[in-house]
Amino acid sequence: MNRCVRYLKGRGFTLVELLVVIAIIGILIALLLPAVQAAREAARRSQCTNNLKQLGLALHNYHDVHKRFVPLKAGTTGASPWNDNNNGQLCGLIPLTPFLEQRALWDAITAGGTLDDGTPTKPFGPAAWRTDYWPFRQQVPTLLCPSDPAYGKKGSGEQGFNNYHFNVGDHINRNAYDQPNRGPFAHFYWASFSDIIDGSSNTFGMIERSIYFKTGAIRGDGVANLAGIDQNPTLCLATKGQNGMYASGYTLHSEKVVGRRWADGRPYWNGVTTVLPPNSPTCLGTANSWEWGIFSPSSYHPGGVNALLMDGSVRFISETIDTGNLAAPQPGNRGGPSPYGVWGALGSMAGGEPVSSP
Repeated sequence: MNRCVRYLKGRGFTLVELLVVIAIIGILIALLLPAVQAAREAARRSQCTNNLKQLGLALHNYHDVHKRFVPLKAGTTGASPWNDNNNGQLCGLIPLTPFLEQRALWDAITAGGTLDDGTPTKPFGPAAWRTDYWPFRQQVPTLLCPSDPAYGKKGSGEQGFNNYHFNVGDHINRNAYDQPNRGPFAHFYWASFSDIIDGSSNTFGMIERSIYFKTGAIRGDGVANLAGIDQNPTLCLATKGQNGMYASGYTLHSEKVVGRRWADGRPYWNGVTTVLPPNSPTCLGTANSWEWGIFSPSSYHPGGVNALLMDGSVRFISETIDTGNLAAPQPGNRGGPSPYGVWGALGSMAGGEPVSSP
């Protein structure tokens, strides 16, 4: 009987053995976790790519109907306080809604309605930056990249979020009302395929840009009042600090809504330039400009961003893409080569540069 008891006691785990088993399990988890995280990011990136393909299809369907692409921004005009007009700032995303399975939203915006306080507004809505108009607060699912930390974080009182911004080209202070554009999207400008002289497979249409999420973060925030960037873009590049943040000593833009105003077509909110490479700083030439600046694409995918070309294809663009001479001044006319390498050439629609698909 005693021998039996001693035998049963001998079959138990010792403390050392238990610790060894726990250590082995911990090592296995540590080995598997990066693979699981990589698989999840691959799935998110795939969804992001699919979103851009859907936007490319929407752009082409719009062109089939209207023989033109949407503008960066356009709309109704009138006097302040812009309750009954959108001040010509309505983003090109709005007319794409019928082609993104959002016909009811389009019908609501084009029909007119009322603000939250009952003030009537005319067709195409009030000022595009307003949040007291319920159609502007709707979230179009196709406009969100699941890798962005702002994904699913929209408040009920905010406008819809957007990760996919229109390409305004490789210029800096020529994004305003009266300037010839280098990219296919601009203020009150409806491009057609015939305008894209470089070819639709060599010209960006839309590129990812991170939604504002953290003050001072290069992804989503921007430096204001930085003079001289149109003559030397490296001045903007120099604002980059450590750990994805801007360096100290620079003034940040006062409005923290990049990607958080899908209805507002001003390029600081919904445009991108192809000057500095992906995941670089964003800089504005004046204190609170929305048109004048370097609006760098960005994402939370490792190493680069997804980009839609005007032929409807999607490419992943590395943050190490050739950017030519970043100390060169911006190009002066709609035509002519970009000084900013392959990256700038893919942003211009009539530069005449020989480029290969990225």
